[in-house]
Amino acid sequence: MRIGICDDEETSFAFLKGLMQEVLRELEADVEIIYFSSGKELLEQADKLSVVFLDIYMTEMDGIETGYRLKRINSGCQVIIATEAEELYKEGFKIGAYRFMTKPFQKEELWEVIESLMQDGFIARNLTVYQKRVRHCISINEIYYVRSMNDAVELVCETGVYRKKGTLNEMEALLSSTFYRISKGNIINMKKIAKYQNGMVTICDKELKVAVRRKTMFEQEFSNYMMLESKAPI
Repeated sequence: MRIGICDDEETSFAFLKGLMQEVLRELEADVEIIYFSSGKELLEQADKLSVVFLDIYMTEMDGIETGYRLKRINSGCQVIIATEAEELYKEGFKIGAYRFMTKPFQKEELWEVIESLMQDGFIARNLTVYQKRVRHCISINEIYYVRSMNDAVELVCETGVYRKKGTLNEMEALLSSTFYRISKGNIINMKKIAKYQNGMVTICDKELKVAVRRKTMFEQEFSNYMMLESKAPI
């Protein structure tokens, strides 16, 4: 997963990158940061980015024009507008900006932005887990589903089953909005669903039952997710 920072002032980029690395480390996020000194450079790799922090005032091509072109190439890329000029917020909304950040950058504001991106599934969190007492680090995007197991939880992935100390409630708070708790003992990743029919989810070659009281809400959430996926760029 890649985050782009587009700013023609190298000192501004260096400061934001330093803050971002600190926040990403504290939030255990799985991200590569790429620097672009111009809108032209950014657009050459637009299809490879999940998130872009975009400065408004740049020479040659400003941030608004860059944002318009970026969205035409990769409509799923989330744009965070960085500017001192509040009067340009309206233009930012026209290109579907995810959030705005004011300069000079503050760690607290950046923390809120990154945490929001993680909750919405645009940045993946890393988790420390164990398999046969061996420590591993996995991205939440690798998880098919999570199940409660005594005083721990088990995370079912393509590479195997991992264990993490804690409760399902604690795990639920760490996961992004693409995860849904279908029963008292199971949280599933909607990205990994192979089939859903009549209250039964097929995921990782296993059928999991959706609790009756959660069925209506799950079907609504899953329908919303599928609708968003159908609009995402290929």
